[in-house]
Amino acid sequence: MGRGYGMIVYTVADVRSEPKFKSERIHQLVFGEVVEVLEETDND
Repeated sequence: MGRGYGMIVYTVADVRSEPKFKSERIHQLVFGEVVEVLEETDND
């Protein structure tokens, strides 16, 4: 799938070093920020 853009629709969204809840938070995004989606994974 190609890359795209998205907008944060939650008050705060954590960006983690790995796609696991317990991994280190490396950044936080806030409501209204526009982000580039570099990779998507299934959330199994």
